[in-house]
Amino acid sequence: MTMMMPLKPTSLHYNLSAPPSNFPSNIISHGSNTKSAYPTVRMQTRVHRLIEDQGIVLMPGCYDALSAAIVEKSGFHAGFISGYALSASLLSKPDFGLLIPPEMAVTARSVCAAAPMIPIIVDAGKF
Repeated sequence: MTMMMPLKPTSLHYNLSAPPSNFPSNIISHGSNTKSAYPTVRMQTRVHRLIEDQGIVLMPGCYDALSAAIVEKSGFHAGFISGYALSASLLSKPDFGLLIPPEMAVTARSVCAAAPMIPIIVDAGKF
């Protein structure tokens, strides 16, 4: 069995404390509805920047806070929660849609809190 490790380290730290001094005051950002002060500038997520920097990004699966912390401490730059992994770990059942959205959200919240330095992609399935 071979262990897959990330190819090169990437820093994803950026300052969100204050907008630039030339940022227009009429532009307001609210989470996913973030608007750019410059219409031709694309807003990028941490995952977009990882893909641009590394090309292929390895995202090990995690299903609880401990596995997310292990993914982050192992040096990976992103993680992934699948509905099947979560259903298997919580219910010992396949992903038949038995989990409800609040249960998925609670687990996603704890996983993200346990690995705050990496983005976590969540496959919530069909809800």
